[in-house]
Amino acid sequence: MPSKSSNHPHRGATLVETLIATAIASVLLFAIGLTYLSGLQTRGIVDAQQRLIYVDQFVFAALQTETSSMQTISSPVSGVSNELVFTDASLDTVTIAQVGTDVVLTREGNPSVTLNALGIRINTFQVTRILGDTEAVRIDVIYEVDSVRGRLIEHTTTYVFSAH
Repeated sequence: MPSKSSNHPHRGATLVETLIATAIASVLLFAIGLTYLSGLQTRGIVDAQQRLIYVDQFVFAALQTETSSMQTISSPVSGVSNELVFTDASLDTVTIAQVGTDVVLTREGNPSVTLNALGIRINTFQVTRILGDTEAVRIDVIYEVDSVRGRLIEHTTTYVFSAH
């Protein structure tokens, strides 16, 4: 009796081959997903840092503009305070102070203006009187913002201004 042997080539994949291919595809998709999520998180952090720098530059420009005509400093008289009060060249009283999580500029006879924006909070606004030949102040500001997943990012800046 002739034996029946199959001369047909192997057709299709075995169950083991299919499982191995599925496992490899799953690992690759997982790695791609993690890379994508990591990119989103990094973008969120960079976005928050850019907003911090933008607000820092804006606050610095506003402080520089306002203090350029500073004549006499009323507060702080000495030591440290959370507000700067001075008289400008037109003899208006100008107050720059931390109110809650904002820095607020108030010029005599005008409405108050909030200097920080874009979701940036002011953690610390500390004005230190520098005693010496000229009237001067050092202002330390700590900005903070939440980025992705509630991660807190802080930025600290120190400004020094003197009366003219």
